[in-house]
Amino acid sequence: MAAAQGRLDEGIAFMRSYADTWEQCNSFMLTHNWWHVALYLIDRGDTAQALALYDERVWGVWKEYSQDQIGAVALLARLELRGVDVGLDWESNELAAANDGLYALLQHCYSLNNAMSGTGIASKALKRGLANYIGVKGYTFTDATPLITKIVKCVFGVDRRRVSAYASALKVAIAENKPVMELPKFFKEQGGIEEVRRTNTKRPKTMKERAALGRTVLNGDVLAKVASDTLNANFNSQSLEEGVVLLATREDDGSFAVRRVVQNQAVVNSALAAFATAGAEKAKAEELAKEQMAVEEQRAAARAALKVA
Repeated sequence: MAAAQGRLDEGIAFMRSYADTWEQCNSFMLTHNWWHVALYLIDRGDTAQALALYDERVWGVWKEYSQDQIGAVALLARLELRGVDVGLDWESNELAAANDGLYALLQHCYSLNNAMSGTGIASKALKRGLANYIGVKGYTFTDATPLITKIVKCVFGVDRRRVSAYASALKVAIAENKPVMELPKFFKEQGGIEEVRRTNTKRPKTMKERAALGRTVLNGDVLAKVASDTLNANFNSQSLEEGVVLLATREDDGSFAVRRVVQNQAVVNSALAAFATAGAEKAKAEELAKEQMAVEEQRAAARAALKVA
């Protein structure tokens, strides 16, 4: 509003007065708020300060995030339209360097995932090390959380959007069995992390993935409880499978006659996969709740900062 009314100095002062609260925001909100300050400066004719904000605040917080990239490009475009020599080839230098560093880290994550996927002594040692680190950091995962997601979170931190994007892209590489040394080349040829990640959302889920989603029913409502010595005698307590399938028929009197106790993993997974939709809906609801909580926390922090000011 202040910019539209030509009150540039007032707008700059107002935005800067809340700048300390932006540090608690995600990278997009942080850099985007400074982006608006830079626009005020450009409109005031202070392009040198605007370019300085680009270097210090608008570009560099999370260089590989597409929204931050869009903001940086948009600001440079506005500066160039004002006749400012931005002094760099952003796409081939800054962005390329940022992506090269990111691809190297993802390559490391990919290599660790491959190393931990084995059954040898080295794989088990790496898994123990990862579990210890997760415990120290206090991270929590469900049984269905893929190994690569755990690794990515340990490397890149708790930003859910970043972890999800990187893990999704790496899942595509895993599914296509890409060699570790060719991973950076794969990302570049596909157009970057975002393009690779999108292909993962289009890929049909495997039986194992659908079964993992369906496991939510094992923690749901109990339809009935059956206590039977005969059933227990047919139950293999050595099996590590969490659920079992009871093969039953409905009798004329309305009762159910259990004919077999099935603990075969493939059969159990097939049964759980039938409930994948319910699991996906629950996971989506939980994710939305977490995002809403994060938004509310940011708002509360902003309100608290305003009271202090």
